[in-house]
Amino acid sequence: AQDEYKTLIDNHSTHPHLDIVLLDAAQLAVKLRTPRDAVAHSRQLLQQFPESSLAGEASLVLGDGYAMSGAENDARTRYVHIAEAEPNSPLGAKAYLRLAQLAFQNRSYELAIFQLESRIESTASTEGNEDVYMLLAKAYRHENRLEEARRTLEDLTNPVFFPESKTTPLALVELSQVLHELGEQNKALQTARQSAARFPDHPEILENKGEMLGLAGQAIGAADAFVQADKAGANKPSLLLAAARYYKAALRSDQAMQTYARLKQQYPQAPQTFTGGIEAARLIYERGEVGKAVEDLENLALATQGTPQRLPALLAMSDIYQDLSLPDKVIDLSREIAMGTNEPEVLAETALAFLNADALDEAQNIVRQLDLSRVKNDTAYTLLMELGNTLLNINPRMALERMEQAYLGYP
Repeated sequence: AQDEYKTLIDNHSTHPHLDIVLLDAAQLAVKLRTPRDAVAHSRQLLQQFPESSLAGEASLVLGDGYAMSGAENDARTRYVHIAEAEPNSPLGAKAYLRLAQLAFQNRSYELAIFQLESRIESTASTEGNEDVYMLLAKAYRHENRLEEARRTLEDLTNPVFFPESKTTPLALVELSQVLHELGEQNKALQTARQSAARFPDHPEILENKGEMLGLAGQAIGAADAFVQADKAGANKPSLLLAAARYYKAALRSDQAMQTYARLKQQYPQAPQTFTGGIEAARLIYERGEVGKAVEDLENLALATQGTPQRLPALLAMSDIYQDLSLPDKVIDLSREIAMGTNEPEVLAETALAFLNADALDEAQNIVRQLDLSRVKNDTAYTLLMELGNTLLNINPRMALERMEQAYLGYP
């Protein structure tokens, strides 16, 4: 489409309606994040058709092109000019919004609030100001002015003040989250549920419903909502992974397995899919399908040969082999794990695996080089106690030293 626009502009440079093509081309350039084209097309429109009814929109797009290319001062000048020229029009609202967005993106939330409040105070109409109110609420929230954020969002979602628009469901999500931060958990959940009933196919609404249900301890409802959000087009593999975990926590293993399978089918290359594959294999093992679980983990380890992702698969296999009392396999895997990581927590767990497999020398080799201050307290305590117990009949003095280290260092 961009190439077609350029051809039209080059071949019909004197056409009386070229301003329409130039504006469309400039707006497309902003969407495609090609600021040079956005600036060129909008500037040509303003120079060639200064009296065009599209000049205001072109000026706004010119500012967008400047902002996108990093020329924030030029963008700000352009937006201010539009806002002052048309304070009560939808175009003026867009310009005020752009000014505040620049401040918001630079984390100047108080400046954004000042600009947005000035816009609201200077206009007699709410028409075209939905996004202004939405950004103002977000800025209030960033400044921890939660009651003001709440009032702004309640106004924005009130049909007396604003007709329903594409901003409405997003404002309801924001309102639900602000209510939760205010400590009104029941009202936050109620808002999330009512919003989902009103907008049953809106992915952000469904995702927020899942989050609120999860925070309320309603695992199955949260999982269902996340799956619905994915079906509605959320396009977030993390939602399916969270849904599977909630189903698993609620002892709905069949639904958990179905959700892990959906994750793999819908997002085969996502990092969450690999994590889900390991969790699914663990669940398969818990269901008693030992051979299938080991096979799946071996396939994951093989598929990730030479990558950092291989390590979690090896750790999961090691856990299963330890549970099955297969020390030789545990030792082989633990050697590969120890060679493939410098992570203290993982190395401590690997040393424990060596101890459980009666490989004392290899466990001690790890412990000698391990900085226990970088290991979780529970893990460090367990490792030292296990090492001490193993050494009791070999070197009682060293055994007691390790146990004393555990008692004194991790009471």
